[in-house]
Amino acid sequence: MYFTRRIASDGTVQLLTDEGFARLVVPGDRAGGRYISNVRNIVVLSAPPSPLELKDFRYP
Repeated sequence: MYFTRRIASDGTVQLLTDEGFARLVVPGDRAGGRYISNVRNIVVLSAPPSPLELKDFRYP
C-alpha cells in the first residue's frame, strides 16, 4: 500500500487521494500519453515492513 503526500506552502502535510493534482508515468502504463506537470520535487522513501499480513487486507 502506498500513500502519497504533499507538503503545502504553509508547511502542513496532506495525504493525496488517487485523483490528486499530478500523476506519475511509469513503465508499462497503459495510458502512456500522460506527462508529469505541476511537480517540483519527488522524494521516494522506504517504509518499515507492515505488521499486517497480506491476508489481513480484504478486497471487495
